[in-house]
Amino acid sequence: MTEHDNDDLRLVASFREELDEQTPRRLASVRATFLAEKNPKGRTMNARKTSFFTPRRIAVVALPAVAAIALGAVALGSVGNDERGTTPSETPGQVAFDLDTATAPEILRYAAYNTGRSTHAENSTGDYVYVRETSYIGDDAEPNVREAWHEIDLGMHLVMLVEDGVQTIPDASNPKEDLAAERAETADYLAEHGPTINTPTRDYLASLPTDAEGMLAVLRAEHPDAEPHSLFKDGVSLLITAAAVISPDQRTAVFEAMATLDNVTRTEGTVEVLDRTGVAVGFDSEEGSRYEIIIDPETSDVLGTRYRAPGESAFSVQAQTTTVVEAPGDTE
Repeated sequence: MTEHDNDDLRLVASFREELDEQTPRRLASVRATFLAEKNPKGRTMNARKTSFFTPRRIAVVALPAVAAIALGAVALGSVGNDERGTTPSETPGQVAFDLDTATAPEILRYAAYNTGRSTHAENSTGDYVYVRETSYIGDDAEPNVREAWHEIDLGMHLVMLVEDGVQTIPDASNPKEDLAAERAETADYLAEHGPTINTPTRDYLASLPTDAEGMLAVLRAEHPDAEPHSLFKDGVSLLITAAAVISPDQRTAVFEAMATLDNVTRTEGTVEVLDRTGVAVGFDSEEGSRYEIIIDPETSDVLGTRYRAPGESAFSVQAQTTTVVEAPGDTE
């Protein structure tokens, strides 16, 4: 861990200590109180994203191809709007937050403060994660809808996929499909390598730390030499696909860890995602592409992700909702 990271983590620790001094209860209690409060803006956000993968499922559970290529090519050098390292000012009993002027780290830390207000504040105990993803570009009137079911205790192995109403996994018309073999391959992979951020199990997710420093260490362990944008991407994966499995305190740690990364910037104003309102924060590449996560900071809910290719003005958007369910095919 670099001295740069340590400075940012000290900022996070200071931020949380000052909140505790101003509030007679610990942050966990504050979040519990928030569960009973109505969102002051009257918005309900419950979008999530899928990006976990297992050996044979990577082609269908990864990010959309264009976004994945862009993420691999991001070069983070110096960008003109580095918003790293500032902390919101506080007033007694609350965090002062101005959406119009907040920087990306401030937005992420404010979302961290509000994880108890998330639609997934109380995680479920079902065996499968159901992810519904709606993808579109700009004002596309005919979005693509993709529904996926992942088995939690098999490294988020994809067991069922429906694309625009057509079931493609399992595919009875494909004589070469061997689900039992794929399942065995995934089990062997987990036995040899163990669960990771990208192939988690419920026990692995339960073991994740609840502090920013510890969570950042977990992200770095996955990619020891990774640039900040790769750590950011792994944080996004946790906040979306595992949202209904990890605890509010763990989600807080993810947001706070992401807030310490260099060169995270925000897009000015708000972003509408399928009639829901959020704020976009992310990375620019030297080539001119941009990758963002879209958050409602008042509830910490993630609406989805979006990507803009170099030279383009329109974003491709992936809006997600995630639910833990009992069986493949269930949607609630």
